Amino acid sequence: MSSCDVLECSAYDCPQLVRNDFADLFPEVDVRNQPLTVLTLTQKTERDMACWSVDMEEEREKLMQTFIVIASDICDLLASQGYWAEFIDPNSGRPVSELFFKNSV
Repeated sequence: MSSCDVLECSAYDCPQLVRNDFADLFPEVDVRNQPLTVLTLTQKTERDMACWSVDMEEEREKLMQTFIVIASDICDLLASQGYWAEFIDPNSGRPVSELFFKNSV
C-alpha cells in the first residue's frame, strides 16, 4: 500500500456544537469565538478492528504509534507557524498535552 492508501487527512471548520465540547477540553484557548479548524486523520487497516484478535491488537498498536508521530509532527509544524494546535489521544479522549503533563508531574 502507498502512503496515500494508508492515511487520509481532512480539514473542517469546527461546528459550534463541537466547539462547546472543545471548550471543556481546552480551557486555556477561546475555542468558542476564534476561528477553529479541525483536522481528522484516518488510517486504513488490514484487519477488522471490530473483532478482537492478537493480529488486530498488534496492528492497532502500530497504527496508534504512527498516529502519535504524525499528529505530533502536524502540531509542531502548525505551532512553528504561530497557530495553536493540539490533538486528542484516541484511547483516552483527552488532549495529549494534558495526559503528558499529568503523567510527568
